[in-house]
Amino acid sequence: LEESLELIKCAGMDAIEIDLSRGIGAELFCDEFAGIRFVELRKKINAAGMTVSSVHAPYDPTLYMPERGASKEEIEKARTAAVAAAKMAHLLGAEVLVIHPVDDHINGEYDREVNIRTNLEHYKPLLEYREFFAEAFSFKLAVENVYYSSEYRLRRRFGESAEEVILLAEALGAGVCWNCGH
Repeated sequence: LEESLELIKCAGMDAIEIDLSRGIGAELFCDEFAGIRFVELRKKINAAGMTVSSVHAPYDPTLYMPERGASKEEIEKARTAAVAAAKMAHLLGAEVLVIHPVDDHINGEYDREVNIRTNLEHYKPLLEYREFFAEAFSFKLAVENVYYSSEYRLRRRFGESAEEVILLAEALGAGVCWNCGH
């Protein structure tokens, strides 16, 4: 990490994103020692003269796919990881916590209302965390657009269109993060 921070700083950057979107390393932030890790990480980032612009919450695009059949435990683990990412964002002083829309291909593959309800249910623990810690919730929540990827399936995804991202952001009381790299 220290070497990466040094390289990023030498490249002229003064802010970084902590990207847990694929869940890599996310388990490190879901145990009783997570707070200590966040504080140590912030110290290293600050010592490098940098800040955290955003934390990208873990995301599994296959959770609500019929062929996957994710268990209730797997879905609960994903919800817990989103809350852990929120705690991390807060302790790191991040400006934004980025989330992806979950894509419900079980209850209504192309139904916007179903997908919005599924997202509200999926992110309910995160929204409750934000409400409970409203005064300490020092960062903005933002919904990022997603893109079609045959890596996951040969179908359209909820959150590909600007309209869907905006509808979901409004339902969650969040902002929008446009990933132009898609």
